Amino acid sequence: MFVEFSRKKSGSVVMKITRNNGSETWSKLRRGMEDHDLAHIAVENELKLKKGFFGLIDKGAEITDFEDKDKQPVIHLESNQTEYLVNHLQVEYRSSKDTFDLLSTLKETLESREIPMMSNLSQDVIDNIRTSYHQKIKELADLKVGAVLTYKIDI
Repeated sequence: MFVEFSRKKSGSVVMKITRNNGSETWSKLRRGMEDHDLAHIAVENELKLKKGFFGLIDKGAEITDFEDKDKQPVIHLESNQTEYLVNHLQVEYRSSKDTFDLLSTLKETLESREIPMMSNLSQDVIDNIRTSYHQKIKELADLKVGAVLTYKIDI
């Protein structure tokens, strides 16, 4: 699966996803969603997830389905875990606190919602995800108008 980001003259970003079967879905992203989708790429690639956001897209969901309650795909446990990890990754990135402990905070959040922790998540894995995410944010920030940034996701 391939995910492409392109920057328009208006400054907006369009994300196009080419599924493994060759079909496509795309959306003009709301401001700030680029970072969220980049976090999904970093998380889902590092953890080799099959049922996160991009796994659901690969199975046929459209990007816009996630914003329409009547069309939302079935959300699996892995999808929930992924979403919490992505959100915590974004909070950490935007936080000026040096004391933010992503792994501990994520564990507490999941426990409070009675969602099991991902079994393959360790501090080393979090560090790899963080590095990948920060690199992708920089790459998108450097993306010129009319250029395309492409990421491969192995699903």
